[in-house]
Amino acid sequence: FAPRPWPVPVGQHFALDIAVCPPAGATAPTALKVDADMPAHQHGMNYRPTVKAQGGGRYTADGLMFHMPGRWRLLFTVDGSAPITRELSIP
Repeated sequence: FAPRPWPVPVGQHFALDIAVCPPAGATAPTALKVDADMPAHQHGMNYRPTVKAQGGGRYTADGLMFHMPGRWRLLFTVDGSAPITRELSIP
């Protein structure tokens, strides 16, 4: 994934460009959900992003906002499976 803009601004909407790469021989994903939370503070975002398929396993998630600095965890759920997590630290 790649955030737009980078660095991610605090208190402003941003987007993610995402590529989902299935294992060899697996079918391409049909759905992707994106969310984020701050485990240390036990809360999530105040906004729900919209995710649009771009084709070829590529997606764009718009409308994310980190309303405070700190460590945020991005949660990617592909085809209803368990979430895949990645962390970003926002100064």
